[in-house]
Amino acid sequence: MLRMMALGADTVNSARGMMLALGCIQSRSCNTNKCPTGITTQNPARYKQLDVSDKGVRVANYHHSYIGALAELLSILGKDRLEDLEPADINRRVNQGSIMTYAQLYPCIEDGCLLHTDCAPDAWASDWRLAAAYSWR
Repeated sequence: MLRMMALGADTVNSARGMMLALGCIQSRSCNTNKCPTGITTQNPARYKQLDVSDKGVRVANYHHSYIGALAELLSILGKDRLEDLEPADINRRVNQGSIMTYAQLYPCIEDGCLLHTDCAPDAWASDWRLAAAYSWR
């Protein structure tokens, strides 16, 4: 979540952790209406086994821990709010001997920049010259 927010996401959706906290066993039968744990089914015989009072506490605990870990990471970066995050705050190992910030990996461009061929980032230059609205190259 921290990485996505630093790159400019307005929201981050992640259900896997919540599903596991609920008791999902990843049987990959969500779309069949035969979820063995009763989480993703409309079948009363299956969802009756889902203890909402117990599972609700587990999901709340997971969410509380997740947000706590996010707040801890923010404080490590010296930030008070998610809005203060920038791509330069996050590092990524590119190869065995090289680490780059997300600002270096994903350069920000000015609004409307891609409408002109002369202001695309250098790393995009060759691709940008080949781009054409009328064909796939």
